[in-house]
Amino acid sequence: VRRSGATRRDLEPQLAESHARCHSETQRCHDVEAKVANLEHQMNSLADANTRLSAELDLSRQAARELKEEMESLMHNLAEQRASNIQVVKENRNLLVELRTQEERNMGLLQMVHTEEDARKRLQLRLDACHHDLDAAKQE
Repeated sequence: VRRSGATRRDLEPQLAESHARCHSETQRCHDVEAKVANLEHQMNSLADANTRLSAELDLSRQAARELKEEMESLMHNLAEQRASNIQVVKENRNLLVELRTQEERNMGLLQMVHTEEDARKRLQLRLDACHHDLDAAKQE
């Protein structure tokens, strides 16, 4: 210890300071690791929510397609009935009411699809922000 002429007692303040810096850096490392773990958890949660909402969106789109097909079928049937028999005007009126109901349901589903698409976009933005935060935390 005496190579430079300094005694152990002379080096103790430097040793204590180095130890304190080491402890501080270790604590910083633990804090960053905790932040990274938290961001990874948030990212996984958002990815799960995104997956779930994407599946719900796919189901809603399928239902909208089926309703559109059903609506197109009803319109075709209505046109055939009007052309073939004026006596079925009463039945045609019933079909028009049913068609309006289907159109309202279809509009409701389309609104739901738009709402879910907006929610998916918001989740994607949050997921992108988490990725950014995670990348920033890893660079610390």
